[in-house]
Amino acid sequence: MPFRKFSALASLLVLAITTSAQPETGETEDPQSGLAISLLMALWDAKKEPEASAEPIPFSELTNPCGASPVEALHLHDEALWVGCNLGAGLWTSSDAGNTFSRGHPSMDLFVFDLASTQGGELLMCGADFDLSFDGVLVRRFNGIAWEELLKRGNNAESADQVNFSNCGQIAEHPNGGLFASSLTAPDITYSSNEGESWVPETRLFEEANLSGTRAVFQLIRVA
Repeated sequence: MPFRKFSALASLLVLAITTSAQPETGETEDPQSGLAISLLMALWDAKKEPEASAEPIPFSELTNPCGASPVEALHLHDEALWVGCNLGAGLWTSSDAGNTFSRGHPSMDLFVFDLASTQGGELLMCGADFDLSFDGVLVRRFNGIAWEELLKRGNNAESADQVNFSNCGQIAEHPNGGLFASSLTAPDITYSSNEGESWVPETRLFEEANLSGTRAVFQLIRVA
């Protein structure tokens, strides 16, 4: 029991201190002193936490579904690994921890820059599609069965599901269900308050004249 272990440790500690505190007489060391200290150290060592292993965590090298194209997005959703590729290499998914991959979307010229899960358990994909069958799509939503096109490249004055973006660099969902999308190559954002049915016209966050070098929105963070 813990109380008995503590009592034994305290008794050994008192014995060790009492014996070692005797004045030096030039006589041979009391064997009880050495025994008490040895037992005390043994109990102390037994209570110490084991040292952390210095061995590195093993990693497994997986086949890159993007091939020679850069990987832009990695996301775990619904117990599957999703990989978004640049340079038109598309979207890929794996249900066996990355051992094998299959296409997550049929487009053959799809740039994927961001992936996110919604509060309702759906998957959002943000990028740019140049496949002639899907040309102009910027944001999609996946319900586990089929993809729904939410935002396209175009003129918002003509259609509320279009904005003047060349691409989508990031997608984020607000707790109230609203969706924010930002351009990867310009300081513009757009917002939908009805789960992607319609979007506000593109809004410039800052004047380009005040910036130098590359101008883009790289991160959307909720602050309120």
